[in-house]
Amino acid sequence: MRLGESDIVRLAIFPTEAGYSISAEFPDHQTTSQDVPVDRPPGYQLYGMARLDGVGFEISPTGPQENLLPEGEAVVWRWTLSPLNPGQQRLSVAL
Repeated sequence: MRLGESDIVRLAIFPTEAGYSISAEFPDHQTTSQDVPVDRPPGYQLYGMARLDGVGFEISPTGPQENLLPEGEAVVWRWTLSPLNPGQQRLSVAL
């Protein structure tokens, strides 16, 4: 990604038997993901919160985003980002 350009980061979670599998998509960049065990107690609705942070980036939307996690359905979070400085930068996604 070059200074003055923008791109989209997409974080998706997919239901599995043990919980959720996490997948991050950021074209042409390395991503690391993992499976997360999640208990779904009867009678409760689950929500997930995700936040993307990166020093040297303008990120939209900012702050944590909350999504309902319907049983058996995938959930997606998206951010648009633009670098503020040249050089290599790191991003951090918290779920």
